[in-house]
Amino acid sequence: MTEQKEFREVAHCGGKVTITVKIDATGRQVYQQTWEHCRPNAATLFAVYALPPGLVICQINLGGIGSRQDPPPIPGAYQVFIGSDSEGKFGRQCPACDSYWRSDLDARACPYCGIRASVVDFLTMAQKSYVEQYCAKMNEALRMEVAGEYVIDMDAVADAAIASIGEKPPFYYAELSPGTRIRI
Repeated sequence: MTEQKEFREVAHCGGKVTITVKIDATGRQVYQQTWEHCRPNAATLFAVYALPPGLVICQINLGGIGSRQDPPPIPGAYQVFIGSDSEGKFGRQCPACDSYWRSDLDARACPYCGIRASVVDFLTMAQKSYVEQYCAKMNEALRMEVAGEYVIDMDAVADAAIASIGEKPPFYYAELSPGTRIRI
């Protein structure tokens, strides 16, 4: 009989973020971000505004058909896409009791201590690190001052992390399952 670990790593959903930088007719630099997903697993997405070097400000209402996206609350804030794990869930870490769990996107209360907070208050350390890496990539893309595409390939990162035994790539983050309480 094999011994089961209390936790198993649940891989990131994968996906690809493309930052397209253009120079308009007046010479002004503009950019657009897209996210695409083609892996055969669940994927959920939300976005936050963050200031370099990765300070998360708030969650974004991404809008949709017939509705507008929230504008940045502070000039210079970057839109950062955060993808779920491969089961469509997000890791959560309570700022009050440090407990960890996984849930759907709309978790607004810690199941262990009951504190109520926003989605961004429950970001895990790994998600915060990812936001820092994302902001660094945005800075790199915008510092070039030339048109081009800059890609954050979470498919390649997830594949590399699965194949490697050593250090995981900087953009990689995974979640733990089952949602058993751990202290960080």
